[in-house]
Amino acid sequence: MSKLKVGQRVRIPNGSEAYIRFIGETDFKEGEWVGLELDEAIGKNNGTVNGRVYFQCEENFGMFMRPLPTIEVLKQPVPVAKPPSRAPPPPRVSTAAPASISRTRPSLAAPSSKRSSIAPSASSAAAKRLSTTAAAIPASRTSRLSVANRSISPKKPTTSATSSRTSLAPRSAGIRSPGQNSSRSSPGMDRLLSPGSSSGDRPPLSARSAPMGPPAPKANAKQTKDIEELQTKVQFLEKKRLEDREKLSKVPELETKQAHYEKVLPILETKCQNLHQQNSKLMKEAKELVDRVDELEGIQAEHESILELATLDREMAEEKAESYKAELDATKARMEEAELENEILRDENEELGKDMSPEERTSQGWLQLQRENERLRQALLRLRDLSQEQEEQLREDIKELQEDSQELADTKDKHEASHAKVLELEADNEDLREQLDAALGAETMIEQLTEKNLTQSEQLDELRKTVEHLQDLQELNDELEENHTEHERQLQEVISLKETQLNESTRRVAQQDESLMDREYTILRFRELVSALQSDLDDMRSSKEISEQEAQNLEHSSRAIMDMNRQLQASATSATVKAIDIEIQKLEAAQASDQLSIVQLFVPEAFNTEKDSILAYLRFKRVSFKARLLHGFVKQRVGESGTSATGVNIYAACDVLDKLTWLSAIANRFVASIEVSSLDQFPRFESTLHEVEPVERSLNSYLESLKKDNLQELQVAEGLQRSIAVMKHLSEIHLGDGLESFAEEVLMQALLMQSHLENTAVVLATARADVYRTAPPPTDSDDENTILFEKNSDLALSALRSAKVIAGKLHHVLRDMKARNLALNPDTITKFEKCNDLSSVLFSYYQALGKNVVDLLHHEDHTTDVDFGSVLMLMRRTSSQHFHIDNADIFSPSLSKLRSLAETLTDLNHMASDLSQLTEFEKPSPPWILRSKELQDRKAISIVAEEEIKVLKREIQERATVLKMRQQQLEEAKMKIELLDVRNKEANKKLERIVELEAMVDKSTEREKSLEKAIEIQTQAAQRYEEERDRWMRKAAEVKTFSKGNEDNKRGMEMVGSALEMDSLKSEVKLLQDTNQYLRQQFSRKRIEEETKNNGWLSQPLCRPKKVDPEAVKLRSVLKNIALLPTNAKPLRLADLGSKTKSSAMTRKRTPKALLVEEEGKWLSAWQPMADWKGPRIAGLDVQVL
Repeated sequence: MSKLKVGQRVRIPNGSEAYIRFIGETDFKEGEWVGLELDEAIGKNNGTVNGRVYFQCEENFGMFMRPLPTIEVLKQPVPVAKPPSRAPPPPRVSTAAPASISRTRPSLAAPSSKRSSIAPSASSAAAKRLSTTAAAIPASRTSRLSVANRSISPKKPTTSATSSRTSLAPRSAGIRSPGQNSSRSSPGMDRLLSPGSSSGDRPPLSARSAPMGPPAPKANAKQTKDIEELQTKVQFLEKKRLEDREKLSKVPELETKQAHYEKVLPILETKCQNLHQQNSKLMKEAKELVDRVDELEGIQAEHESILELATLDREMAEEKAESYKAELDATKARMEEAELENEILRDENEELGKDMSPEERTSQGWLQLQRENERLRQALLRLRDLSQEQEEQLREDIKELQEDSQELADTKDKHEASHAKVLELEADNEDLREQLDAALGAETMIEQLTEKNLTQSEQLDELRKTVEHLQDLQELNDELEENHTEHERQLQEVISLKETQLNESTRRVAQQDESLMDREYTILRFRELVSALQSDLDDMRSSKEISEQEAQNLEHSSRAIMDMNRQLQASATSATVKAIDIEIQKLEAAQASDQLSIVQLFVPEAFNTEKDSILAYLRFKRVSFKARLLHGFVKQRVGESGTSATGVNIYAACDVLDKLTWLSAIANRFVASIEVSSLDQFPRFESTLHEVEPVERSLNSYLESLKKDNLQELQVAEGLQRSIAVMKHLSEIHLGDGLESFAEEVLMQALLMQSHLENTAVVLATARADVYRTAPPPTDSDDENTILFEKNSDLALSALRSAKVIAGKLHHVLRDMKARNLALNPDTITKFEKCNDLSSVLFSYYQALGKNVVDLLHHEDHTTDVDFGSVLMLMRRTSSQHFHIDNADIFSPSLSKLRSLAETLTDLNHMASDLSQLTEFEKPSPPWILRSKELQDRKAISIVAEEEIKVLKREIQERATVLKMRQQQLEEAKMKIELLDVRNKEANKKLERIVELEAMVDKSTEREKSLEKAIEIQTQAAQRYEEERDRWMRKAAEVKTFSKGNEDNKRGMEMVGSALEMDSLKSEVKLLQDTNQYLRQQFSRKRIEEETKNNGWLSQPLCRPKKVDPEAVKLRSVLKNIALLPTNAKPLRLADLGSKTKSSAMTRKRTPKALLVEEEGKWLSAWQPMADWKGPRIAGLDVQVL
């Protein structure tokens, strides 16, 4: 840092070169920073950060970085030589410089604060660099600049000192903005425009900055050239200045727009948040759908695998069934053979029994045969039993196989049914697809759908552009959120600092409380001692028979009392000072608590989710601390009291110490478990907050009783037993099974063993002291019992102390291992549990023994003294009750257990010292640190983003108008989409109507076929009638040739009658044909009219014409009259024809044919206007003239 100076040219680690413009502390971040002006526009600012100007340069040419040792210094700033004091200025400059120029020169060295207020745009940076550089230029350079200014002054004669300063800003900007080539071509201008700091340091100047002597002609020419270049550049800067003024005039308008956009910004943020929420919701739904699909695929694969396994099981079961059947058949065959052999043997036996005499029956052979028969009978019975058992087993197997087969058959049927359903659904899908393809085959529908597709694709492109724009806005919203989270992170740091201060103050207060309690206890003890000594002094003074030695002792006692008084006064003084400090620390703690409560209001909601878990963690630590505190005071009371009158309090106090040790150890386990818990496990401890509250409340009550010196050990032991039950229940639920938990568990076991052994030693020593104090002096008969008691008690005490030392070493080693993240193998837990059980058994045994000894020694019913023999009898009875053994040696069970405990503890010490038995584990960070890191990661925002916020705000201002336009377009697109949806629904309805019409057409086609069949039947009947007529005519012709006379006339009349009948039949047939043709025409006409009426909407345009054509109205009236013709036409009455006599002749005008021709003529006359119509075709009508 010492080698870096303002004005140096350096090379930064990325390889770029730059000038140092600033060195010092900044407001945007703590520490020292170096401000650099780069040669290229690769920077991040213009020397201004958060509204504070550190140096001036062009936009994106400035950058701040730490003073790293990797920064390489290329050039040092050369000090500017002062011009000679006696050297006269050049003649041209001194004679031509007006008074206005002399006023312009001081303005060049004016403060940067005045210059910065002139031009707020990017040109102000160049103006400041120019003015700073010009202030350090020698008099010769200033003179040349004055000459340039003088040459411009005739254009602006009213220019004052202020206007001359403002003219420098655009001048500098104009020089640097066109390009680096023109500005760096001249060494003089390079020196003039090189950035400089306010302290005067700048890049090295060329030889032109050296002190100048009398100007030579060559130097004057060069100066003239420089002045001309400066004049051209000044003119260019004048133009830039005018442009800057125009831009400044637009600033109020831009400010109003900015205010408007700032109002719109919250609305955009809310919309972006809504879009973000919708996007996250859709992503979540998509993820759920993907997970559901994966789950269904897994289920399907599982079902297939189950089906394959079931098939394999079925095949195996069938094979087993076949094998079982074969075995059953073989067994049946063997059984039948055995039964046959049995029958044969039975018959042979009967035959032999009949033939043999009683002597032969009693012979050895006969008896052997009988025994053999008996064995065979038993073998047959066993074979029958075995065959029955095998048959039953085979039946059960066959039944199970049949059930499996049935289940497989059901599964196969279900699979086949599902496969058939799938095939049906696929077939239906293919049919529907074909129907859809057929429905989409119409040309009109294709054209409409093509147009709709084009319009919708255009709308989709517009919507995609809108979505992209909204995504950009969402990114902007995310950056704004990151900025907001940065402030939250800073508040979180403040909260962490305050919490640390609060914890420190709480710890100090606790320490001061402990010290104060110690002092108060010391003062109380000193007061009691002083009062006792004062009473002794009064007694000694009142006594007249004291000796000189007692007087000397009294003098020594008096001196001791005086020393104690002085110590008491000193302790009282220090207690007063500490009390004052404690009160001040209490005030600080209260203020820290208030500050924490205020800061917590600014904490995000993430803290509330884990607040109860943190409070539970603190409560466990308080429980552990209070248990240790109570343990210390109770232990002190036990040590001070020695052996009490009854001894009960000491035994109960040892029990209390043991339970307090367990409570403190389990609380420490909970604290360690919470510290290494994960982020998912940490919230689960919030339920323990209220469950541990009774434990802490009971400890507080015990401490209050201890303060009042009213502690009842028996009641405390009972209360602690309830607290231990609560903590055991919580440990079973919340404590884990990892290596960290195992290390804590074995450490707790070692601490409990140490506590058991220590309390056992205290109990044994107390009981022994009570016996020695209360028992009478031993007689000759009691010497053996006294020696036995003393020897074994000494052995037990020494064994306890040695085991206690080993347990202490083990506890120390395990604590060091835990500090180094090492743990024993989990297999060693059995040895720890064994040692803990042994120590607990020994403690309970000696505690019961001590209580029994106290009852024996201090019982009111005893009238005689208690000797060592009765004590040994009591110990033997207690040992038999506790260890459930009947041994003559009363000390052997406890001593053997002590030796076993010592050996096991020694083994555990060796294992703890063996590195091969250790396992290293990684201790994770506490969950609150992980949570804070997680929140910091979420809230982390880069410095680049902070600097780009301004650029993004400008982009927001630019995009706000575009967003409004996009919103308007989006609304229009929504309206178009709704309109298309409505039209789509109408099209679907029309498609349904088309389907209905096709069904009606099919029905009409079937009806037409049925009518055609009826017509064919009628035609065949007419042909039969014609054949019969011809046959009758032939018969009449034959009869005519043979008729004579009257017979001829008579038969002629008959022939005439037959001919008339035939004519009437022909006319009826013709009438039926004409009627059938008329009905067909009527049906066809009606069908065409219905189709025209129902399908007229197909040719109608979406937008109907509003103009009404009068010709079309007339034509519609004509068509209406034509449609009414069938209703107005008079049908033919066949009954009228039948009423005529056969001999009467029908007029031609009344024949059915004539009537039909007349009706057709009327029909054609009605259609004639349509046939002669030459005008435009009516939309929606397509009529054919029949």
